[in-house]
Amino acid sequence: MPQGKSVWEIGTDKDSRKKFRDDLKKRSEQKDPKKGFTGSLGYDPRETAFCFVTPQKFSNQPDEIQKSPYKDQWQEIKIYDADDLRSWLNKCPKTELWLAGEIGALPKEKIERLQDFYNTYAAISPATNKDERKILPPALLLAGREKYIKSFQDWLAKERSCKPYRLEAETAKEAAAFVYAALYLSDSFPLALSSLIMHSKEATEALSSKDSTANKNLLLILTSPDIDESLCQTLTNKGWKVVWAVDQRNSVNDTNHRLILPWRKDLEEGLKTAFPLQTAADYRWASITAAKAGRSINRLLSLLLKSQTKKQEEEKLTALLPAILAGGWVASHENGWANPDSEDREVIVQLSNSRKWIELDRIFNKEATEHRLDGKLIKIGERQGKISFHLRAPQAELTTLTGIFTEADG
Repeated sequence: MPQGKSVWEIGTDKDSRKKFRDDLKKRSEQKDPKKGFTGSLGYDPRETAFCFVTPQKFSNQPDEIQKSPYKDQWQEIKIYDADDLRSWLNKCPKTELWLAGEIGALPKEKIERLQDFYNTYAAISPATNKDERKILPPALLLAGREKYIKSFQDWLAKERSCKPYRLEAETAKEAAAFVYAALYLSDSFPLALSSLIMHSKEATEALSSKDSTANKNLLLILTSPDIDESLCQTLTNKGWKVVWAVDQRNSVNDTNHRLILPWRKDLEEGLKTAFPLQTAADYRWASITAAKAGRSINRLLSLLLKSQTKKQEEEKLTALLPAILAGGWVASHENGWANPDSEDREVIVQLSNSRKWIELDRIFNKEATEHRLDGKLIKIGERQGKISFHLRAPQAELTTLTGIFTEADG
């Protein structure tokens, strides 16, 4: 990496040499009249390094830089190509795996970033968009487990751990989730963003061959049942923090960190804290759910996912109620703009208890677009400019209304 100030250009073009020359020319001839010199983005090139990055291979880099008419204008010119990036990532496995996770190249069945793992493990809603998923608050994983939190944080605070931290729970994944929760609610949370879950022995062995010099603060959580003590120790000897997460089936007598099952009272209090409970029915739900969980975090997750799925379906059904009652309607457009005088729209608005049409239109379009093959609504006529909607299965949808209407609805 260059010392001091630097400006960067990144190009993915196949002709990386042409891209480099064009970018260097553009930045070198860019004038800054206010500061009285020719340079890029207000930086004096005599005191600045120009860096070009490409994921393509770039041969003869020194010759290319030496032949450039702008080489004396900059303090330094650097080119980083695919080989340079590969070499850098090999030296920094934490960064390599973070990048692999960002671009979707990480085989989740083998390796996973800790935060990604938790967001999947603790998901309690079935939203297809991961950004809309509801996640079990980390505090619930820690309910009634205060002494284990302290034990883990004391171990984590040690500059160098001579032994892996063996953590046992009902499942290995619950143990791994506990680690995330303990980090999330502490000053060590930044470590959670760069920690890795190793789900396979093969991936763990591959990581053990990596250089640890640049990754002293790497935290690894091993969940594979095939992991052995020798492999854990190899990783620990590299200076890495290693949590060996095991389930009850792989319990051993010398396991000092065996998470207790949370008591019903702890789960109930956790639910009251985690969810916005307002009515007596809400508090009764928390009590019943905690009882049904039977002191199991995994059972609690299953119950919450089922509850949230049912709630989402009810909310969706309520939102689509006017569409189900109408059966079909015309949502005509004129010159690309919605026609506000459509009589069908007025009927739909009345059926919705006077919700705004723009809100209803968004709901209907989302249902028809995101569930094009199996949704409740079919949208037709987009190419002709006269759009209409109709129910995919009218008779079947009408039977769903029995759970919504009451005697009060007349």
